[in-house]
Amino acid sequence: MVSAWSAAAADMDSGAGGAAGTVFAGVDAGVSILQNIVAEGDVYQFDVGPKVDVSVGYNVTPNVAVELQSGYVYNSMSKEDGVSISSFGASADIWSVPVMANGIYTYKFNDHWQVYGGAGAGVLISTFDISGFGSSVSPNDCEFSYQGMFGIKYLFNDNLSCGLGYDFMGSLDHHWTANGLGLTTTPSYIHSILLSLTYKF
Repeated sequence: MVSAWSAAAADMDSGAGGAAGTVFAGVDAGVSILQNIVAEGDVYQFDVGPKVDVSVGYNVTPNVAVELQSGYVYNSMSKEDGVSISSFGASADIWSVPVMANGIYTYKFNDHWQVYGGAGAGVLISTFDISGFGSSVSPNDCEFSYQGMFGIKYLFNDNLSCGLGYDFMGSLDHHWTANGLGLTTTPSYIHSILLSLTYKF
């Protein structure tokens, strides 16, 4: 019985992502793709932009971790109803700061390679900067947000790893407000491809 228990424990450890009870910190950087947003029948299209995340987490078990994550996402508007907004002499950008709590499951294949998947929820704080026709306005919004992620990591040693991952983030409908005026749009759906660096303490 002791031999069987030892063998089972060894099999579980072979798939462990990290030691339980350890703290880690990470940074992700890459590109964000914001899907079209619709407001009052107008369709807004956006260019690919940058995304940066920072996170601090805790390994609850060798395979399961929880983390707090925040960051920065930027996308500039390219077209309205298929027409370049620069032709109107206007410009518009969305700046977003997600604040998320995530749960992550990791499976370690060997001493160097592991895969992970996770989900999270929080808030998306955004500003919609709009300029043109001699004036500008920057309505703000804060909405419930959710995300899912998966990717692969390479472990250099017991403390340092790098990775490549995909992240999808969605929100509820936006209610942009500024100077007593409001604009309601469809939700944000953001797809991101990210490179990551994680350090375990």
